[in-house]
This record gives sequence, structure tokens and C-alpha cells, in this order.
Amino acid sequence: MGAYGWKATIGCILPPRTNETVINEAVRLAPEGVSWCWSVMGLPEFGQYQFDEALGRAGEAARELADRGVDIIVSCGIPLVTSKGPGYHERLEADLAAASGHRKPVTTDIRCVLGSLRALGLDEIALLSIYQRYIQDNLVRYLAHYGIRGGRGGAQLRAR
Repeated sequence: MGAYGWKATIGCILPPRTNETVINEAVRLAPEGVSWCWSVMGLPEFGQYQFDEALGRAGEAARELADRGVDIIVSCGIPLVTSKGPGYHERLEADLAAASGHRKPVTTDIRCVLGSLRALGLDEIALLSIYQRYIQDNLVRYLAHYGIRGGRGGAQLRAR
């Protein structure tokens, strides 16, 4: 991808039409020589109808990122994925890999979160979120499926 990503370029699929938080944090975290290439699904609001509509555009985003020559594709949007129930990230990853012609590795942010929690030996976490209650509840159910208990407020982080 040229001089910006001389080590690697991460292709990132973002749900919202507009976003400042994820993009700023990602840029700050990238080491020198790692660049980002963004594709957005155009999500205007948080609601199941909009989630389904945005997810319907994810394949096109993956294809476009692969066409741009990114090194890996990461689909973000934990609220969207958790709205579909436990295990959906695996199906989404397979769908995105197929949509991109299996040209690039594909992962999701929720897979990264689950892997990080396992690597840290955490099976109980506290959740702090600006999202609506139903979005938080979806995340709690999703994590519980993978053996991670999440509570609001007073729950403590605890290593296994």
C-alpha cells in the first residue's frame, strides 16, 4: 500500500457513517510503518434494522479492501456482531473471507477481544459502556457463551 504502510496495512471495516473514536485510537496504536485503510458500512443509528442493513454491506467493504491490497481485514462493530448471538463472528469472518475471494486473512474485533481476555486469564470483567442497555445485554450474553462473566459497575477483574 505504498509508503504509509511499508510494514503492513490493516483494512478496517467500520459500521458507522461517521466516527472519531475508533479511528483516532487506531491511528495512535499503530506502530511506525503500519497504516490503516478504512471502509465504512454507513450505519446511521443503533437499531436492529440498521444493524442488518450495515452488515449487508460488509462483504462489499471486504472486497474493496482486498482490492486495495491491505494485508489483513478487521471487521469492527461489536454491537452489530453481538446482536446476532454467540458465534456470529465466526460466520461473519467466513462470509467476509469468501466475499474478498479468500485473498486476505479476516478477523473481527470481538475475536480479538475474546483472545485478549483469554491471554490475560480473565474470566470476569466489569463493563463500562455508553451504549444502550440492550446493546450491553447482548455483549454480556455473547461473552458469557465464551466463559466470560461481565457485570456492570461493581464487578471486579479477576484472573483465573
